[in-house]
Amino acid sequence: MKRFFFIALIGLYQVPIWASSADSTSADTGFGTTPDVTGMVVRMVLSLGVVLLLIWGAVYLLQHLSGKGIKQKSANSFIRVLDRTYLSPKKAIYVIQIGSRSLAVGVTDHQMTPLIELSSEEILTAYPTPIASNGMPSFANLLKDMKTKFSGGQIS
Repeated sequence: MKRFFFIALIGLYQVPIWASSADSTSADTGFGTTPDVTGMVVRMVLSLGVVLLLIWGAVYLLQHLSGKGIKQKSANSFIRVLDRTYLSPKKAIYVIQIGSRSLAVGVTDHQMTPLIELSSEEILTAYPTPIASNGMPSFANLLKDMKTKFSGGQIS
């Protein structure tokens, strides 16, 4: 990987030399010389490749330095967030499910306060959409709800 990056940088550095050597022969003709488009395109493509390589390397490095990478939600997660409503920029109410219990929790920058425990009947009434194993409603149900909403009907 390091060798490839070094070779790419050397190649990028050499492109202006190739372009200038091609221009030096045509510069003797005087007026009407055209710039070497091929050299400019090659340099642009190599520059783009180096930038993309640097971005990829930075993401890779940050993921591995953090020790986590991108983790997916566990299919058998014990704690799930069912809903979230922001009251102001840094204040929200969350409806969470911990095992078989459901709670409404007030959250600010500095604390979390349990507001009320909800019964399973209230949860089933408020959140009838079946939740997939990853903690999110299925795409088919979301699409059906959006279609119903835009056609003027009630969402089940």
